[in-house]
Amino acid sequence: MGKVVEKFGKTIYKLVPQHPQVVRGLLKAAYKTDGMKTRVVPSRPLLPSKRYLYYLTASGICRGYDNNGAAALVNIFLPCQVLHAMGIEPVVAEGISCYLTGAAVENFFLEIAERNGIPETLCSYHRILIGCIEAGVLPRPALILNTTYACDTNQLSFRRIAEYYDIPQYVVDVPDKSTEDNLRYVADQLREMTAFIERHTGKKLDDEALRQSMLWTQQALESYRTYLDARVTRYLDTCMTSEMMDVLATQVLLGKQEVAKYMAMLAADLARLPEGRRGPRLFWVHVLPNVNEPLRQLLDYNGNVEIVGCDLNTAVLIDVDPTKPYESLARRILESSFNGTIENRVENSYRYACRLNADGIVYFCHWGCRHTLGGSQYAKEYFEQRGLPTLVLDGDGCDRGCSGDGRAAVRLQAFLEQLGYNAGKENRA
Repeated sequence: MGKVVEKFGKTIYKLVPQHPQVVRGLLKAAYKTDGMKTRVVPSRPLLPSKRYLYYLTASGICRGYDNNGAAALVNIFLPCQVLHAMGIEPVVAEGISCYLTGAAVENFFLEIAERNGIPETLCSYHRILIGCIEAGVLPRPALILNTTYACDTNQLSFRRIAEYYDIPQYVVDVPDKSTEDNLRYVADQLREMTAFIERHTGKKLDDEALRQSMLWTQQALESYRTYLDARVTRYLDTCMTSEMMDVLATQVLLGKQEVAKYMAMLAADLARLPEGRRGPRLFWVHVLPNVNEPLRQLLDYNGNVEIVGCDLNTAVLIDVDPTKPYESLARRILESSFNGTIENRVENSYRYACRLNADGIVYFCHWGCRHTLGGSQYAKEYFEQRGLPTLVLDGDGCDRGCSGDGRAAVRLQAFLEQLGYNAGKENRA
């Protein structure tokens, strides 16, 4: 963490109790400045497409802090094409918390949540969000929309937030199997959700705008699959933050024209890189703990190791039909590898790890995520029985106090050496 960021965090810490709206303005200014700086004069060796994505995500977070009551608080797995078509900003719970951690201000919001009765065993993404809301920093959205999968915490935190703000909440109930009956059930709920949004915002959905959002969704998916095809044989200097940014693009931001543009840029950028590889290729399961400085020093722009994919970004890459938006979105929900049993997620991760020529898998057990923690030993056995070495790494993706510090990096370095990692020179196969 840089000195400027650390100083900024300390300033926010002092201001939050008495001046939450001032803090809101400072955060918006910081995010906007960083997004513009990364797009124009990046301090890191980012591809043009990645610079554009950093700008897009920072802009979206800024709009979340300046929504004037015209936004919807959502979880990462809610399909947001209807919101995009209606011009309603989705405020992504996990995105808000990630950016607060990036600004080194998460500790104060964690303290507020815990003082207000939130147990520290709850997922840190949700604890930070609750603390930010109950400190008065995040403005009141119009409504809350969330799915029942893949996180049990959704049901607890979003209900609490809806009661705190006194705003309506719509929950999409997701069965654990993809059948035709379940497809109709979820599609009907998405139609009801649209009517719910119209009723509580006063906005009307334009069918053509929704069709266009679905077209941009399909274009983005096609481009991302092209990117993955090229990723099989090309080395890309990566960082954990960049891969986490893609989670927003492959999930809640999908359906925006800007994301279709980003995905096309990403595929074109990678196609221009020469074929070849350097050192071990890792496939990552679950969130990437970019708050852990020793891990960042080991993985970010290393030149001798690369992260080739993440299961959050490969959870569901099936085509959509713009003429059947609700059925298409329902299918994406039901066929996501995060829906249903841990076996679905593990099998999908294995398929993409093999497709991307990964040498090993890092299975990250984020503190507070029982779904991931509970499946760790099953996943390790599954992957290793099929020839993929696997490291089960414990830590926290959003709380520096539980991130594992240097111990996680020591374990990862040993794992990389097992895979043939050599820090002293470039590894070329």
